[in-house]
Amino acid sequence: MIEEEISKRNDSFERYRERLTNFSSEFEIGLFLYLTRQIWVWMLLIVIVCFGLGFLYIRYTPPQYKAKALIQRTSQDNARRILNVKNPLQEDETLTGDVELLRSPLLMEKTVASLPLQIRYFLEGKILKHEKYNGSLFLVEDFQLLNSSLVNVPIYVLLKPDKTIHLKYTVDEETFEFNESLNESFSTEHFICSIQISDLNRFYAQQNDGEFYFLYSDLEKLASEFSAMLEVSIANSNANTIGLSFTHPNQVLTKDVLGALIENFDQFDSIKRSESSNRIVEFIAMQKDSVSKKLKESERMLKDFKDTNKIRQVEGMTDSYLSRIEEMESELVKLDVDEEILNEIATVITDNPLELDIYNVLPILIGSEFESNLYTLISVLHKKLMLYEDLISERTGDHEEIKKIRSQIDVQTKLISEGIKSLLNKTMTRKETLTGKLNKIESKFYNLPEKELEYGRLDRIFNINDKYYTLLLEKQTEYALTRVGITSNTNMLSPPKIPEYQDSPSKKIVLAISVIASILLCVLISIFRYLAHNEITSLNEISSISNASVSILGMIPVYKNKIPVSQMIINQNPKSMIAESFRSIRTNMEFVSSSSEKTKVIGVTSTVSGEGKTFVAINLAGIIAFSDKKVIVLDLDMRKPKIHLGFGVENVRGMSTLLIGKEKINNCINTSELPGLDFITAGPIPPNPSELIINGELEKIISELKKTYHTIVVDNPPVGLVTDGISVIKKADIPIYIFRANYSKKNYVQNLDRLMNEHKIYKLSAILNGVDTSRKRYGYNYGYGYGYGYGYGYGYGNSYYEEENSKKSTFIKRIFRKK
Repeated sequence: MIEEEISKRNDSFERYRERLTNFSSEFEIGLFLYLTRQIWVWMLLIVIVCFGLGFLYIRYTPPQYKAKALIQRTSQDNARRILNVKNPLQEDETLTGDVELLRSPLLMEKTVASLPLQIRYFLEGKILKHEKYNGSLFLVEDFQLLNSSLVNVPIYVLLKPDKTIHLKYTVDEETFEFNESLNESFSTEHFICSIQISDLNRFYAQQNDGEFYFLYSDLEKLASEFSAMLEVSIANSNANTIGLSFTHPNQVLTKDVLGALIENFDQFDSIKRSESSNRIVEFIAMQKDSVSKKLKESERMLKDFKDTNKIRQVEGMTDSYLSRIEEMESELVKLDVDEEILNEIATVITDNPLELDIYNVLPILIGSEFESNLYTLISVLHKKLMLYEDLISERTGDHEEIKKIRSQIDVQTKLISEGIKSLLNKTMTRKETLTGKLNKIESKFYNLPEKELEYGRLDRIFNINDKYYTLLLEKQTEYALTRVGITSNTNMLSPPKIPEYQDSPSKKIVLAISVIASILLCVLISIFRYLAHNEITSLNEISSISNASVSILGMIPVYKNKIPVSQMIINQNPKSMIAESFRSIRTNMEFVSSSSEKTKVIGVTSTVSGEGKTFVAINLAGIIAFSDKKVIVLDLDMRKPKIHLGFGVENVRGMSTLLIGKEKINNCINTSELPGLDFITAGPIPPNPSELIINGELEKIISELKKTYHTIVVDNPPVGLVTDGISVIKKADIPIYIFRANYSKKNYVQNLDRLMNEHKIYKLSAILNGVDTSRKRYGYNYGYGYGYGYGYGYGYGNSYYEEENSKKSTFIKRIFRKK
């Protein structure tokens, strides 16, 4: 049993896969449209649901408003213009750092702190809540937080008819309630505040729409929420423009947050750019103060020497020696300054290369003797640092590109450090050389008079300090100009404005999504209905599915009116479509019958009950009787007899009593309203119908009836369920197999093949019952003609087994049935 069940499931799966494989090559537009028409109620329901969901989304989704701004980043290099010095790093600046700074939580926290968002106000409805930015109808003043557990806890405000204010809030699952007169202060264990209501009437009116409440905000958490609502991007890198947008349900708040963010960004950027230059200027000022003291001391000593020795003019000193000594001393001073500058640059570069602030190096480098030596190295390092900033904002620290650029930065830093060491070594070597030469020159002065030599020494010290002090003054001026020379400006090209229209949800987009979703779902359900369709729908399908050469007698249109049981209907309207279809089948039977006997035996069967074999047997017998021939119908479906119901007689005796010899044939024959048409009912239901049929009495009964009747129509049991009727079908002159459109499964054709191949019933013919002829309006009308002009196309519809409303179609149905 399990193997049979698995086999059946595999067969079903194979057939479904075959339908999917052949979907594109065998797609039948007429069938597809017809099946789609059958599920129009479901499609209408899908459309209603999609649009209903869209309406609910628009109705109950808080509207979001988006404020936008456009800024331009510009910089002016006044140091280049005034001092004619070049800033090698200025041209390589990018907007990436500015974008990241605008996105940073630090800047958003400063922005939130600068706005009145510590106390936030809300109006809570049944579903939605609306923020009343900066209060609209009431304000909380002089708020003092006494307990941090109240942070972000809603405090509900209710104005009572007696103009008292009722506050209610819940902390740690404990509810607190307080009442105070209007304009009086509230003092609780969690906070102290006073509440001012500007318009009592409006407050009462809006209070009916919901509940007012306020809360003490956690600004850090609020900044994090606002950061998610902020969008920052480079609008145009060539024009140095940055686009910003902020989305929030409150229109005014979007504009204020964006404006405050840009203002705080400009201030923060200016402070950051001036910090490094300030440190350099402070360093120079400290050095200048120290040299100033030395200069004053040397000046005092020189004056004291002159006053003590009453020297007014030095005459023994050679101008050439003095000039050479002064030059060497000046060069030594310059070398000392260069050594200090190189040490400062080395300290800045090697401390933390990845967090190197170029503006700490720039003021020290400008105007120095070794600027040309370090220019290229520092420029390359700056470019790699800028590339590192771009990559680290998009990737993690373990990314291969990040590791690679870090390695390059380390190598470049080492090259700069080695260059600085080399310059320091050259400076030290030069100092040693100059010191040696200076000592040789000074030794020559030992032979000079003592006072002249001492005066020269004091004069040299004075000149050295004076030159050193003058040099520091020049550097201080240069660095001060450099500090103000690089001025960062933020130009507001498009300031933020209060948005007039909501950004989302967009009614047009929601409508478009509803339309697209409706179409897609309807198409999908139609395709699924088409793929899942497994019923026989045309005579062509029977021929194409069957492996045997089956004769097709024709088709029978669906009967639209309601009939409770199978009965004769051709006599009600002999010129109807159904009557014509039976006439066509009667004509076709003359071509398929090869028996030479005068009396023909027609055996009618089907696969399962409900396919219309009894209906076909009764009406086929009736149409033959119309041609003035005597016809009798035998009901051998003794398990579920229906012939007596169709003719409206009792089933007290019939074939079962005949087969057991209890009744005579003449006593069992019933006469119908149609002249020439008689019938024998099934009789009482026997316990062994199969044995009765094959006991040999049936052949005698049929032989006896052949003496009186031209045609004998036998209504057999379904052969797909029981084998009772196979013996009769084998002996019939015209065996007929009934299929019902839109009811019989395609694998029912295998039963027909089994009868022809295994039981050698080669004369078997097929009739398709219950075809909906309205199918031709979908452009899908083909089949077997046989002189019948009503079309044998695909057809669906309710047959006589289904309750059908014969009343006039409703307006909606008529619309859906139009072409």
